[in-house]
Amino acid sequence: MSIVIPALNEEKNIGRVIREAKKCELVSEVLVVDGGSRDKTVKRAREAGARVITQSRKKFPGKGIAMWDGVVNSSGDVLVFTDADITNFKTGFIEKLIEPILVGEADFVKGYYARKAGRVTEITAKPLLAIFFPELQLRQPLSGEIAGNRELFLRMEFEEGWGIDIGILINAFLLKARIQEVNLGYKEHKMRSTGDLVTMSREVAQVIIRHGVKRKWWFLRNFSHMLKSAFGRLHAAGNGEESRMVIFDMDGTLLDGRFITELAKTKKLGREISKINREVKRGKICEDEASRKIARLLKGMKKSELVRIASGIPLNRGVKRVVSEFKRRGYRIAILSNSYEQVCEVVGCRIGADYIVANKLETINDEITGRLKTPNFTCEENCGYSVCKLEGVRFLSKILNVPLRNCILVGDDLSDAHAMKAVGMAVAFNASQEVREAATVVINKKDMSELLNYL
Repeated sequence: MSIVIPALNEEKNIGRVIREAKKCELVSEVLVVDGGSRDKTVKRAREAGARVITQSRKKFPGKGIAMWDGVVNSSGDVLVFTDADITNFKTGFIEKLIEPILVGEADFVKGYYARKAGRVTEITAKPLLAIFFPELQLRQPLSGEIAGNRELFLRMEFEEGWGIDIGILINAFLLKARIQEVNLGYKEHKMRSTGDLVTMSREVAQVIIRHGVKRKWWFLRNFSHMLKSAFGRLHAAGNGEESRMVIFDMDGTLLDGRFITELAKTKKLGREISKINREVKRGKICEDEASRKIARLLKGMKKSELVRIASGIPLNRGVKRVVSEFKRRGYRIAILSNSYEQVCEVVGCRIGADYIVANKLETINDEITGRLKTPNFTCEENCGYSVCKLEGVRFLSKILNVPLRNCILVGDDLSDAHAMKAVGMAVAFNASQEVREAATVVINKKDMSELLNYL
């Protein structure tokens, strides 16, 4: 394991950080990347036992350049980055950062501290992340104390200046790394000048927006809605109202049928999919692995084929009427599904959904690669589904600022039953006995308009 410390004029504190780092038994090297210090930073670092290299390109702020130099010049399989100005740096910081990686729970770990996050975090980073990357709900996304697998960092695009910390976090997310935050306790360090904070705020904003706009599917679908939601919350607060939401499962609930069944018929995949379903029933594989196996069967298909098949599946009776009534009463409409985002988008357009949470089939040049990208949240109860509906409901509640007690969940599957305990009203729609037992409202007719009787 390598400790990488970018440093510029840190002669007073660099030795202490290095000595504490070397106390960790797993540390094989401490590498200091000097940004052109004019004081005795380099001398103090070498005296403390660190290997020192000079930043490859002189630029201020150039923290990102220094960090990339650290990646390519270090030798450890696991890399830990820390700032050089932490006056109370402890060996325990390193141990806490690497623990989730060593036990196989995370690929990328960020530290956070007991103190409140800084001004740039609260005023710039968090509001922009809420718009462009709402999945990244971290306490202190700009923290400089991070750890990760070396191979992960080598796949990243490194910013040069103050945008490096948020850029690395976004890269980790886009690379589907398992991300964790760990509490490092209290941090004492130098406060930055107002001028530095202005520069940092601008660069952080640029990085988030640039990466966010690249996610065109996200930006086009949700940006206007996020703005509308923000203004809606202000309006509701002014009128003493609370926001409300109805969350629909897709297959068998919104749709009169299941997408995967229609796909199997159209693409003659019935035998392979039936075999995968039998493996699930026999307990040989979980639902998540089944979803990934089916995704691999779709390799080479065009996205347009998915859209065509999805467009041909009718909605259940009463769906449009119910959705219209919910909208008239001020509810937000969400789709939460273990199917594919590309399919949910088709259905979402038909009913005017505000938000979608589902798996996403990776595509390159409109062709499916066979890889499945799942939402970036983890089921604490290990439900076995690629999309945990319980965590999905909590995610929607948080990102759209709707109390769980004001959420209605409508579904027909066991994955829906898993989440029904979390919401104010749980509706089993034409569902099995186990799902009906978990619900507060049961609709046995294949007519969604029956739901209006309970509003």
